[in-house]
Amino acid sequence: MRLSSKSRYGARAMIELAGNYGKKVLPVNVIAKNQNISERYLQNILLILVDAGLVNSVRGKNGGFTLSKEPSRINLADIVYALEEDKYIIECIEDEKYCPKNSSCIIRGVWEKASEVLFNFLKGITLEQLLRMNGGKEKVLDFNI
Repeated sequence: MRLSSKSRYGARAMIELAGNYGKKVLPVNVIAKNQNISERYLQNILLILVDAGLVNSVRGKNGGFTLSKEPSRINLADIVYALEEDKYIIECIEDEKYCPKNSSCIIRGVWEKASEVLFNFLKGITLEQLLRMNGGKEKVLDFNI
């Protein structure tokens, strides 16, 4: 399973916004430059995150983006869920019509559980925790699921 660039870039942008939470509004061009992401692509990602209620858009001369809530209240699952069209690791879990053997598939339940485990793991990692990772000294695997 691979997450799309939308999720990877969205997570990076959200971490940057989290680092500036309560301090300042960040223009899209600043985030794009700092994260080495196309400004146009990042703008689209941020607008999806606005629609999902994770980010606020501020218009005007000093406009840009801010988190809509504290970094401790936004987790990686929130971001991935907002940005990914497919919510499961394989297609047949989300749409039973995708596979004609779906009703008799022995392994379907395993893929469904794997998807659940992945999202539960991502739910356990907040933006605040990521900010505290202190240069990689705290390992992601140390987080409680």
